[in-house]
Amino acid sequence: MATIIITAMAICCAAFAVFTIFGKALSPVRTGENQKLYCVLTVNGDAPELEQTVKGLLWLYESGKLGAHFIILDDGMSEQTRRVADLISKNDKRVDLYTATQFAKELGTEAVWI
Repeated sequence: MATIIITAMAICCAAFAVFTIFGKALSPVRTGENQKLYCVLTVNGDAPELEQTVKGLLWLYESGKLGAHFIILDDGMSEQTRRVADLISKNDKRVDLYTATQFAKELGTEAVWI
């Protein structure tokens, strides 16, 4: 019985290692030299799922599947949503909170989109 359990655990560990190595190697999103990748989450009104969405994006980052800097873009958020977004950005250095004007200045352009 113990042999079966140990064998099953070894198979699971090997499968996890293979999945992790090949998942990293086959990741479709990679930045090259002198490139930056921004993941911009545009939010307006009430967004009660904002924290969960950001946690999902950070999981992609931590798993090595998405090497990006995360931007929460205030496109008319409610006051409550703005407070949540502000807390997220203050608690995690990988996430910034901008208005459209601030983000355009950060990128060094007059307009971010049309």
